[in-house]
Amino acid sequence: MRIWRLADPFDHRFAEASLRGAWAPVNGGGVCPACSSARTKRVEPLIIEWEAGSVFIGDFIWPGLNSLAVTEAVMFKLQEHFGGIRSGPVQMIEEPKATKPRRNTSLTKPRIRLPYEGPKLHEVWVDSFIPLDNHRSTAHLVRECQVCGTRSYEITGTEDEERIWNPIMKDLVTTRVPRTNGQGLFVNNAHLNGKDVFRVAEFPAWIMCIDPVKEFIQNRQFTNITFFEMGEVT
Repeated sequence: MRIWRLADPFDHRFAEASLRGAWAPVNGGGVCPACSSARTKRVEPLIIEWEAGSVFIGDFIWPGLNSLAVTEAVMFKLQEHFGGIRSGPVQMIEEPKATKPRRNTSLTKPRIRLPYEGPKLHEVWVDSFIPLDNHRSTAHLVRECQVCGTRSYEITGTEDEERIWNPIMKDLVTTRVPRTNGQGLFVNNAHLNGKDVFRVAEFPAWIMCIDPVKEFIQNRQFTNITFFEMGEVT
């Protein structure tokens, strides 16, 4: 069974949101004096601000920094069929600089305004952190802070994207690089303990899932999401 990373497709047809909070201090807050890692953690609620560009809300919303929100319909469907997900509240703010212009012109970009009238949103909380099978995974420790203990890892062999300059188009062209057979992230099935959606302890920023979750989302044609093949469950 394969492991997939849920990812932002950067589809600009859909409205984009930026993360505005909330955080709580850890170990006194601030940053580590040795490695500058933030001594904070994300807490509820998820606070977002809509960016200019579109008024169409996708089924998945990607505010950044490990955070993910979905529409209520999607949340109910995922929780009905899969383990490892819980719902959190979403709040929205609008800075004064983003107030609605007095009149629209050809230069006015569409934007979701408050009061919000779209579908109810839920944050996707994934609290299970599954350890890697270090013997099979092609991941290695890059550095470990001797003060706060923060560890940074790198992974090779997973599916990814690369952007190459096309001199004819005069633009960056995005190309998918497929996973290398036998490489990537490997986790033990016993550690999943019924969790279909999870994070990997060594790469906590990524939300992972197994084949049935990916197929479920794709078969229902949920919007504004893509997947990268990361490895396998053994």
